[in-house]
Amino acid sequence: MSLSKENGGLGIKDITNFNLALLGKWRWDLMQHKGELWARVVESKYGGWQGMLEVDRAGSESVWWRDLKRALIHSQQGQLIHSGLRWKVGSGDKTKFWEDRWICGGMSLAEKFPRLYLISLQQHQYIQQMGSDKDNGWEWSFIWRRPLFDNEIDMAGVFLNEVQDMTIQ
Repeated sequence: MSLSKENGGLGIKDITNFNLALLGKWRWDLMQHKGELWARVVESKYGGWQGMLEVDRAGSESVWWRDLKRALIHSQQGQLIHSGLRWKVGSGDKTKFWEDRWICGGMSLAEKFPRLYLISLQQHQYIQQMGSDKDNGWEWSFIWRRPLFDNEIDMAGVFLNEVQDMTIQ
């Protein structure tokens, strides 16, 4: 039935894939139209497109939002869309340093360095809030709630190598 009429079918679209494409457009529109009223409403209620990656809050989420998250995050097609996205940080005012997947090839820094994430006092900060622009370029300013243990020093070195070469405008 879903074959084209020229190939002997009825030309009916595959409704599952068509629905996923329309839901994917919602995600794209949320990322591209942040200043518009409808996007600000979704941002305040659900956390915007970044809220799709958060754990379900069943009591406060509408059926539409849960379906959107399920289709775009938990389906094979949604994973394909997500893996095809590329981050462009810019000034870092819209990208969360620890939670967003902007640096480690599909993993957030919180996922890759969970121990450092737990001891950071800057867990939910945006990239722009994690440092400042100095004469010699971007300088990170990390604040920990305690000194690093000996077994965390090597991990911190790997972490610093991950972030030191990133260019923040």
